[in-house]
Amino acid sequence: METILITGFGAYANTPINPAEKLALALDGEEIAGAKIVSRIVSGSYFHCIEETVGAMEEVKPGSVLMLGEYGGRSMITLERLAQNFNDCARYGVTDTAGVTLQGELTVPDGPVGYYATVPLRVMTQAMRDAGVPADISDSAATFCCNHLMYGVLDHIAKHKLPVRAGWVHLPHLPELPL
Repeated sequence: METILITGFGAYANTPINPAEKLALALDGEEIAGAKIVSRIVSGSYFHCIEETVGAMEEVKPGSVLMLGEYGGRSMITLERLAQNFNDCARYGVTDTAGVTLQGELTVPDGPVGYYATVPLRVMTQAMRDAGVPADISDSAATFCCNHLMYGVLDHIAKHKLPVRAGWVHLPHLPELPL
């Protein structure tokens, strides 16, 4: 049975309740379509989220890693096509959970410009649409911790030639939060 590692961030910046955390916790321990779900909540800190997720990967040995985050400006679930080697949370006027603001810094100084998600984006998007869930593919995971973590995990997989697929899912704000 394949294991899927799902990560989610907790509260951060202007988000007191993160749908990524709620969904990851709800799915932990479930079996879906023959796959076992193991979830971890990782810190929304640039300097910890990658190492926490890589540590969970080493522990769980997943076949796939699906990372979840919130993108409050979007009205539907979006699957990210590209993670870029670039951080710029200053443009959003927020910091990570450790109070760090990065502007124009690379996730991996000697890394490539970007990585493409390796999960089947079109199949996943169509399955959600078929189930009545508004979903689309996005071409940018932005430049905050979500992109940073997606890039870091894909870089780790590439450098270690791991047979692991990985991707990012952005969730909209929960309805109880102001826009």
